[in-house]
Amino acid sequence: MLEDTNESIEYVQAVLCHWFTESIIRHRTSVFGGEYYSHGKQFVEEVPIRRIDFSSSEESATHATITDLVKQIRSYSAKRDGSKLATDKELYARSIEAAKQSLEGLIDELYGLDERLKEQAAG
Repeated sequence: MLEDTNESIEYVQAVLCHWFTESIIRHRTSVFGGEYYSHGKQFVEEVPIRRIDFSSSEESATHATITDLVKQIRSYSAKRDGSKLATDKELYARSIEAAKQSLEGLIDELYGLDERLKEQAAG
């Protein structure tokens, strides 16, 4: 990250893992066996990471929520992986999925993305 960047590493991680970013990378790279595609520097350095206007209370709040959701996902993942009971693993897996859905919705909104575009990107 650049020194003058106020966006958290969790925010950048969330954007890089978002379906829209993945579709951009997938269209720029070659597909290898098993449907794997490269995430090398040359394919991700031009990906548009939307900068947050921290003077806007709404954007600052969105950034904070995205950051918190990524931290929750990490925490739930560690708890799921450390759980011995299947019911606990399932509870954490559901919590992870709910946090991911919230995260996707926030980033969709931040980038102005809609279902039509998501369907096109998936196809």
